[in-house]
Amino acid sequence: MKFTTSEVERLSFQNISDVGLQDDDSGLHLFRGMMSPWDALKSFKETFKFLSRHSAMLAATSINALQIMEPDQETRQGLMSTWWKNDMLETWGPEDVKGQVKSFEENYSIPPFMKRTMYRQANYADWGDEMMLMPGKVRYATTDHVEKEVHGCNLAIAGPDACDLSEGGGQWFCKGLYSQGDGAGYEDDNLYLVQRIGCGDGVCRVVWENKKKFGEHRNHNAEVNGHDWEEWGPPASGYEQGHAPIKDEVEYLTTGYFTAALGQEFTVGEMYQMNATWALPYTNQPIEAMRIRGGGEISESDWYIYKVMLDTAGKMQFGEELTRKTIRDWMNVPADVDDGRVMGAYISMLWQARAMEWSFAKFDEDEVIIDCDSSHLFMYGMYPEILDIYEALFNGMVKTLVSPAWVVEADREYLEEEDQVRYIIKKAVYGNRRQKPGYDYDRTEENKRKLEEHDAAIAKIKAIR
Repeated sequence: MKFTTSEVERLSFQNISDVGLQDDDSGLHLFRGMMSPWDALKSFKETFKFLSRHSAMLAATSINALQIMEPDQETRQGLMSTWWKNDMLETWGPEDVKGQVKSFEENYSIPPFMKRTMYRQANYADWGDEMMLMPGKVRYATTDHVEKEVHGCNLAIAGPDACDLSEGGGQWFCKGLYSQGDGAGYEDDNLYLVQRIGCGDGVCRVVWENKKKFGEHRNHNAEVNGHDWEEWGPPASGYEQGHAPIKDEVEYLTTGYFTAALGQEFTVGEMYQMNATWALPYTNQPIEAMRIRGGGEISESDWYIYKVMLDTAGKMQFGEELTRKTIRDWMNVPADVDDGRVMGAYISMLWQARAMEWSFAKFDEDEVIIDCDSSHLFMYGMYPEILDIYEALFNGMVKTLVSPAWVVEADREYLEEEDQVRYIIKKAVYGNRRQKPGYDYDRTEENKRKLEEHDAAIAKIKAIR
């Protein structure tokens, strides 16, 4: 890594960085952070954690919404894990063009004698965990047996559905990658979650074992046939007590480098860039599950449930007066500013954390308009539903962060014309208002006259009676 410039500079808050030093490996400014419109500057470390926590909260909301749509756990988990299985096999399976696997092996400097071992996919999985700010380590590794520990996980708040999803989908990533090389089948590879964090255990431990050497999983074999996500421990080799010293956070947030199990180094900018590009893991799987339930398109009823859950989650996020005050102080909002600019500022912090191109088209006390790159937001166009997801979430947030007098709306015409996502924050009535006969909230002269005529007619009828 080298620096392209050594001059410290102040950048606009649309593209903030503490300094002008640039990391050639990732193309990102070093110490990249967030900056509010009122000059509240956040460090790179805080930005990365903010992004990770937001991802976890949205995942929890999405998975909880799916629980309402599909109460049966086995069916629900099958929808998500089956899709992920197929996606992983398409990406890493035997039919995959070798270019992606070759690139992976080059990035990690996988030596030839390790290309047909269980250590290859464990090395990649360890990098993925660390990229998502899940500290841990590869505890033990041989050709046929690998143990990986995770000591912290933001996604634990999404609950056991997320753990099961990791088990089911993660298996097929590992199995697909493990089978690359000599045409061996997936049946050679077992993957077990001996423990899982957030569900009663303080440490999550993943175990890969070669079935030919260690035998069938105790809870999933010919006699007890289960699903991939049900292959919880103990593994065939038994259960080992104890764990490595607990890591409170990933080291590279402090050191600036992540060192993989085989010694490869990745800059903190590279780790951040990958996370910011694919920023909503465990949110896309519920979306795919809804698509499957709807025969390829999300049904109106499922989408209604999802948006109601997002609206509620948004209102709850800033529902406490203390939370509202804290987020205002965090962004350094002036005491006399209590309008749509507060919500616009929060959205801008999130877009900065996601490392997107964005800008304010308007930023005043009457209206805020904020634009961002649609391709990045929709994860390369794979999930255009994110437009509605954030609209529902932001519209709920603004009700408690500012007041119920404000709404957040997505400008769909602008998206179609400019291929840019635009959210408009303004004062407007929201929801349904049931109106009594003869009464209208619009107190114009015409409606006043109609009301007087209605009242006169009613009085005439009463007089006749």
